[in-house]
Amino acid sequence: MACKFSSPLTLIFLVFTATISLSNAGTITPLINLAGHCDPTNNGCAFLTSDIKACHSQGIKVLLSIGGGAGSYYLSSADDAR
Repeated sequence: MACKFSSPLTLIFLVFTATISLSNAGTITPLINLAGHCDPTNNGCAFLTSDIKACHSQGIKVLLSIGGGAGSYYLSSADDAR
């Protein structure tokens, strides 16, 4: 991701997450595919976590759009969205 180095960016868009996994412990995990570059069945995009944190540390926002054409979930509260 572009945030590993000094960047003029202020916002990065990651689109779309069409599925959200809810564990038995109540943890909500968005599952993204990125056009086949990650395998959503095993949370294959988890490697983006450190990249997103690197962006945040530089003050760069990362926007993850939820839904898309085949979204199969909903958020029931503002806490779910966080």
